Amino acid sequence: MNISVNFKKCPKDGHPDFWDYFEQWARRPLPSIQPNMGACRLIGELMGHDASWDDVDSAFYFRLLEKMNARGYSRNYISATIAKLHAVMASGYKLKYHSNTDFTRFCVIPEYAESVYLTRDELDRVISLHLDNPRECKARDLFIVGCYTAARFSDYSRLSKDNLNNGFICFAQKKTSETVVIPASPKILGIMDKYGGNVPYLHHTTFNKLVKVICRKAGIDTRIQISRSRGLQHILETKEKWELVTAHTARRTGATLLYMSGVPVHQCMLITGHKTETSFRRYIRITKEENARLLASNPFFK
Repeated sequence: MNISVNFKKCPKDGHPDFWDYFEQWARRPLPSIQPNMGACRLIGELMGHDASWDDVDSAFYFRLLEKMNARGYSRNYISATIAKLHAVMASGYKLKYHSNTDFTRFCVIPEYAESVYLTRDELDRVISLHLDNPRECKARDLFIVGCYTAARFSDYSRLSKDNLNNGFICFAQKKTSETVVIPASPKILGIMDKYGGNVPYLHHTTFNKLVKVICRKAGIDTRIQISRSRGLQHILETKEKWELVTAHTARRTGATLLYMSGVPVHQCMLITGHKTETSFRRYIRITKEENARLLASNPFFK
């Protein structure tokens, strides 16, 4: 991915100017390189490429917000873009490339995202679903691996026999480099054996499309009302649950079902990699009815 821009160096101190550094920062070999480059390209497209470090001030920030709202971008997309701008400015400040502190006030509160998980019944329906299409079978098997590891797609999609050790699955999280050790479910072992010791390979985009098809076929069609912002407009829409399922739903499903099965929070966190109980509890999804069923076994209600 290339950005056709004539970048320039700051003549007074030899430091890279804002745009030169933004591109360098965005190209770092990290999993986030695509969204980083996307933010760099979008901000340059909307604001031009003449800004210096000192020009990226509160006025720059509000003009950028205005332009993104005018295009009808969602609040979460705007928030993510501003977060990239903030990160670039903060990095440049630490490296003493500038002394502009206006960036510390750059903030857009993200919108609540309707993230779903599959109930135990829904997951069982996916597992037992008869499928003739080989790619759909691969997607279903990979989704099951994701559910029974509660891992990110970047981790559960690359598991192999090298990650198996005495009945446990061991891997380093790609995002955090933290080591995770979890019991190897017979379901995972059966799937890996089916594919010669590895999990089935599917591109992330293809997988996202196929898991929706699979969940639709499994009858996961509960209607869910979601709220979205588009620019300055607020939109309510209703979708069937299968439409909201993605590769990340497997991780949320695994984390939520672990918690609902009575596994202590701190043990769940050792599997998911969450650092705080607050972040873990925000991550899981439990309806009021499911919470009531969990409470029904509490001695207080006996």
